[in-house]
Amino acid sequence: MKRIIGVIILELVLIAYMSIQVEIVKSKPDPIVLGINVTSEIKGKPKPVVRQSNSYRTRMTSFWVGDDCNSEDMTASGKSSKDFGINEHGWYTWNGMLVIATASHRLGNTNQRTYNLYDQVTLVINGVSYKAVVLDVCGFCQIDNRIDLFVKDRASAIDTNVEIRK
Repeated sequence: MKRIIGVIILELVLIAYMSIQVEIVKSKPDPIVLGINVTSEIKGKPKPVVRQSNSYRTRMTSFWVGDDCNSEDMTASGKSSKDFGINEHGWYTWNGMLVIATASHRLGNTNQRTYNLYDQVTLVINGVSYKAVVLDVCGFCQIDNRIDLFVKDRASAIDTNVEIRK
């Protein structure tokens, strides 16, 4: 119940935050974000070559039951820690995949990358690849470029940059 109230409060804060934004200043697109290679040339003139980028880097933080955000045991997918395994790092797993929370349009509009429940990605954490599944939504992920890893406790928490592959 606390988590649901927290999500509702976060939704209201995000709506208020977005409503006070007067104007988004548009700047030149970042070629790395857009996956554009500007090194190709045709007849001596540089021409962008658009290629699909299947990976990007982001910050990964952790959440656990009773953390500073009052996270509860139930995820947005309806699954709880009793439905999950725990790996050697104290990170929750479901069907062999890490359990993560991400930004979601369920929480309102955002400029961050969003995922749907049960979307699967590969995370590269400290050089090791892990399959992961989105089973929760993350309020902070709505306003900050990050994902959240569901862990057993504070001792299992991690805060690092990761690569996400789709």
